Amino acid sequence: MQSLSKYVLVLFSILLLTQCSNNGKEVEGSWQIQRWQANGTDLPKAVYEGSTWTFEGSTYKVNIANIIDEGKYRMIADTLFMKSETTPERPEMHYILLQADSATLKLKGDLAGNKSEISFAKANLP
Repeated sequence: MQSLSKYVLVLFSILLLTQCSNNGKEVEGSWQIQRWQANGTDLPKAVYEGSTWTFEGSTYKVNIANIIDEGKYRMIADTLFMKSETTPERPEMHYILLQADSATLKLKGDLAGNKSEISFAKANLP
């Protein structure tokens, strides 16, 4: 029984370390917004067309209609935390990671009572 407990503890530790070492890898790269819903309503494509979110290392850069926001990000489990350095007085934003693979990213947020769901496709930037 004691050896089984040790085995489970070792397995749990490996899984925890794997989660920590992959922190943020799900969102790495540049993403173009494909769909943006705010409080259940689709925003007009003109609002976000050509907008990109880029995650590299521990930093992010959001470009929406040539308005740039840069800062630091981190992943804890399935939650993406973003802290602006462009506007440091703004509270940290957080999004739930709904989907992440090599081609698509989908986030769900609740920022100051405004619920949003944003779908991205991997951007082909120069």
